Amino acid sequence: YHDYSSDNDSYAYGNELNLLLTKTFKKQYTAGVKYASYDANTNATNVARNASQSADKSNFWLFLQYKY
Repeated sequence: YHDYSSDNDSYAYGNELNLLLTKTFKKQYTAGVKYASYDANTNATNVARNASQSADKSNFWLFLQYKY
């Protein structure tokens, strides 16, 4: 969990939650799932400074890793 805020004026940008789950099998393979969710603070100042920072965003990844 991350809470994004400015050191100046205690300005809040938003917060983010990240989750990761991995499983290793047959000593060579690792499979995983990763999820990230950003909840932006949509106050007028944040929207005026940078509209892309004021949008909520969620990402989901699946991956497979092979070690030789």
